[in-house]
Amino acid sequence: MLRAGPMQENAMACGSRPDAPLDLRGLPAPVPMERALAAVERLGAGVDLELLTPQMPYPLIQLLGERGFAVAAERCADGTARLRVRRPAGR
Repeated sequence: MLRAGPMQENAMACGSRPDAPLDLRGLPAPVPMERALAAVERLGAGVDLELLTPQMPYPLIQLLGERGFAVAAERCADGTARLRVRRPAGR
């Protein structure tokens, strides 16, 4: 699992979760990155967003870390990735 920022979560499973993730798989580049950035900018402080991406989005993870977001990422068995992004409290 990759981490950027001080995320205090355990490893995430790539299976289904009760909250609906933003599914960016199957979209042509650069649409997944554009939609992910737009979605995380709307997050309230301390709120999580789960993203499903077509592959491990290393540039997105780095950019989010630089912008102060906490990111936990896991590669799924099919080569896609699941990310959890959180805007830190007070930002």
